[in-house]
Amino acid sequence: VDSSALESLQADSAGDRRKDAFEQLRVDKRNARLEDEKVPLMDPGKALPERTAKDKAKEAVKGKKDDDEKDVEDKNEEKKPDAKNPPEQPGVPENHPDFDDDIDDVELVADSDIERERRAKYYRGPVKHGVAEADVESGTSMPSEGQALFTVKTQAMAVPPTKYKKPDDADDAPLGGLQMEFIYGLRMHDTRDGAQYTGHGHVIFAAGATGVVYSPLQHTQKFFNGHTDDILCIGLHPDMVTAATGQCGRKALLCVWDTLTMQTLAVIRGFHDHGICSVAFSGSGELLCSVGLDIDHSIAVWRWEKGEKVASATGHTQRIFSVAFNPVDDSVITIGVGHVKFWKISGRLLRGKAGNFTQGSKAQAFCSLTVSKKGRVFVGSEQGEIYRWKNGEVDSLVHAHDGPVFSLWVCRDGLCSGGKDGKVCVWSLALKPLVDFDMRTQSVGLERAKIRSVCWLVRTILVGTIDDELFEIDIEAGTPTVLLQGHRFGKVNAVNCHPSKRIFATGGADFTVRLWDMDSRKLLVMRTLEAAVCSVGISLDGEQIAVGLETGKLVILRLRTLRPLMERKDRKKALHELKYSANGKFLATGGDEGFIDIYDVMSEYEWIGTCTGHKGPVTAIDWSSDSKQLQSDDREGSHLFWDVESTKEILVAAEVRDVEWASWTCIMGWPAQGIAPKFQGPLGINSACRSSFGDALATTDDWGVVKLFRFPCITPGARCKRYGGHSARVGKVRFSFEEKTVLTTGLVDGLIVQWRYLSTGKMSELEAEVSDDEDEMELEKRGVVVQGEKQDSDVENELETNFGRGTSKVKVDKTGMVQVTSERMVTGNEVVVNTGLPQEQMLNVKAGVMEESEMEKGG
Repeated sequence: VDSSALESLQADSAGDRRKDAFEQLRVDKRNARLEDEKVPLMDPGKALPERTAKDKAKEAVKGKKDDDEKDVEDKNEEKKPDAKNPPEQPGVPENHPDFDDDIDDVELVADSDIERERRAKYYRGPVKHGVAEADVESGTSMPSEGQALFTVKTQAMAVPPTKYKKPDDADDAPLGGLQMEFIYGLRMHDTRDGAQYTGHGHVIFAAGATGVVYSPLQHTQKFFNGHTDDILCIGLHPDMVTAATGQCGRKALLCVWDTLTMQTLAVIRGFHDHGICSVAFSGSGELLCSVGLDIDHSIAVWRWEKGEKVASATGHTQRIFSVAFNPVDDSVITIGVGHVKFWKISGRLLRGKAGNFTQGSKAQAFCSLTVSKKGRVFVGSEQGEIYRWKNGEVDSLVHAHDGPVFSLWVCRDGLCSGGKDGKVCVWSLALKPLVDFDMRTQSVGLERAKIRSVCWLVRTILVGTIDDELFEIDIEAGTPTVLLQGHRFGKVNAVNCHPSKRIFATGGADFTVRLWDMDSRKLLVMRTLEAAVCSVGISLDGEQIAVGLETGKLVILRLRTLRPLMERKDRKKALHELKYSANGKFLATGGDEGFIDIYDVMSEYEWIGTCTGHKGPVTAIDWSSDSKQLQSDDREGSHLFWDVESTKEILVAAEVRDVEWASWTCIMGWPAQGIAPKFQGPLGINSACRSSFGDALATTDDWGVVKLFRFPCITPGARCKRYGGHSARVGKVRFSFEEKTVLTTGLVDGLIVQWRYLSTGKMSELEAEVSDDEDEMELEKRGVVVQGEKQDSDVENELETNFGRGTSKVKVDKTGMVQVTSERMVTGNEVVVNTGLPQEQMLNVKAGVMEESEMEKGG
């Protein structure tokens, strides 16, 4: 029944109007049936024909059937399980040892951050712009069948310059290349213990689809690129060198790798659906436990070096947040919403038993978990309590924080905890308070230092906050030091480089504008504005920054201090692009309303005209070298040209065929025809940027890939070099003024990635690795013993999602072939052996540099 008709039906209280509405609905249904049978439609205004006795009998039978179906549906609604009426477990009596007596979990989590973790969703792939955020998250944002994905005006793309002659190598991959140099930001907002010390004093953490090993002393990073989507959890081997990381995705990957050599040791896939939220090694390091994000929250124990699944089980009816081994007996502990469970390996199965709450309450979420070498189990709760367990029962309880305890870390010196209240507390193993640090006065994030990760190493504590910041606290001095900062998780919408200095500005959905230094790789200054930042531009003299906000406001800031100079609000919707002219006299802005406004910079940004003609949001603007013409893209697939003086559209593309453009950031146009695959418009391509010297074009897309083409790139499907690192949709891309650096921003992972650009493309330079050598005296000052007693403790966990993929351990023989040293890539219980590749190709694959043609040959 049509919903609009039903609404009018419910609104009518008079019996006659109700009867007429039912008759009208019956006519509409009958007409629809007749139309399917190719029978001429009845006029709804005419009276219905008399029904025969046979028709009345059929309707009576159908009405009874509909009533019966409605009764069944009502009964099913009544039988839906909830927290107060837990579902029955058929075949398992209450006195059976396998009966799950903690199935009456809390229906909702009280804390907003924990609830957000439980309900988080992810969407990957090309996004149809202009849809609601809810549609994007649920994955329903793509056009329906038969609807056009993208429309392109071909006349703007078909006219080459007058004197252009296509070189023989025009369709080849560019000579230059990219190497990942530094990542600004890390994943902390939905992980626990997401940053940990390795045995060599380095720090390991996740950033997008990249595992990062960071040296606090040298302020440098190394990268593991074996994952294909967001890394959600990290676990360190007892040797403090080997790491395991789990990602989100369908048939998600579980990778084991070396934090010194960055080589893959093993890859397991095919068991967990949707993602892996927590991993932990056993006390001996032989076993590895993983927890999935599937509907059963499955748990699996692996003998990872052989790629064998030892045991598995259905985890719990509610979300599991963390898992750990007890090193004393290799039992497994899991914690989550409304439960703490202790598991024993029994043959090929895991047998679980709910913890006995002799103190405290289990009607809450348990957020953090850690286990000492002697088997002491510590659990942090949503209500700010720390529970100590012994033999499956609560042994001791202390109220530690105001709000959830998101992270715990135990070592031989005691216990460290971090909570939503922004405090880092140090305890004895008997849960006696020793010292605490208030991080709320140190963080520059929006939510004021909610602690999501702590790691205690001798005299220093590593602290990660929900705003994706990393600090290091000297316990004796009591002073924290900022190690890494980034935009708070969310979209980083904008990036722009200074015209003459190695600094750049970024803006994001966290309402902040930030200024960074490419050489020191540190944040210089930050300003919080009233709304999300959609675009930034730096003036030609390098003294001012123009910022476009989601509200349509244009804000001008002084570059050195980011102090506001002036504001204008000529639009009501977001300004997605703004660009200063080549002579520095004008500023052009464009956004959701489809207009391009031009301002006079010399007259305090006085409005001088509007270019009207786009049918969708403006996404890219470029000025000609003489500042007399503009070109622009929109999301509807139009690429238009404009005369600045008259603000009129140039309708004939041939008129601007020989115009020299000061920049090229459009994804359409004659020189950019080849960036899209054959027979396809630029669907999923988000941004482009020509190099400063004009010989290369970098692009970003919805699949987390950065590509490098030759410029101009005029043949669809042209060869390119591809680079991974971002987890999904990559936003803007920009070259630095001297063409040494490329910057990209993440629309999903919230990262800024700094790439080293070599125009010569010498692969020997691109393959150079950051030195692992550290000053041993400096390490001793930090209390780090490089070759001494191994530190202990397992923890991990996190969120909800859907994705997947893999790799395996390799070595290079004397013939230059890369061979598998052991059967380590696992799909469920099936072992998959990689075929050999030439050494050069394998190195290119590791660096993400293999060309598409080579990928087809290599498999």
